[in-house]
Amino acid sequence: MPEYTLIIEIPNAGNRQIRNSVNLTGYFVDCPKDYFRKPENRTKLKTDIETQSARQVSEADLDFFIQKWCHDIRQGLTPTTVRRDLPPIGIATTRTFVSDRDRLRDNKSTSTDSNSDYPPVKTRNPPEVSETSSGDKSQSSVTGNTRDHNGEKNQNQNPPQTETRSTNNQADF
Repeated sequence: MPEYTLIIEIPNAGNRQIRNSVNLTGYFVDCPKDYFRKPENRTKLKTDIETQSARQVSEADLDFFIQKWCHDIRQGLTPTTVRRDLPPIGIATTRTFVSDRDRLRDNKSTSTDSNSDYPPVKTRNPPEVSETSSGDKSQSSVTGNTRDHNGEKNQNQNPPQTETRSTNNQADF
């Protein structure tokens, strides 16, 4: 019954090393990912790392450790060393912010009225150019359009801005 050891080096904690070992037999030696698919095994690994290191372990960190460890187990390697920065327990991290933002976005997309909290996003389309010629002068008219995020023109906004430009080489004053 071989013992497989995961050694985690934490650079932002002075290269502190955390060790965790498991004894795998039979099927789990060939398919170590199945061992870590069990919630109790994932939770134990995460708790052991957090207890020994006093560092937070996110689901992404845990997946990273398990992926590297399983790769080495399939190669027949008993020790696996992984380097990863982990934030101290109790410190808010960017990773937490990103997951909160994603959670909010997911909740927003499942709500029935998606425009209830925020106004529609307005985007600026390329200007529409129309050319007219009167006598010896040629002019271009540029009109800006604003559309909401559904691609529909906004009805309750100020009239579009129009800019007239002369294309001959003479001054317009």
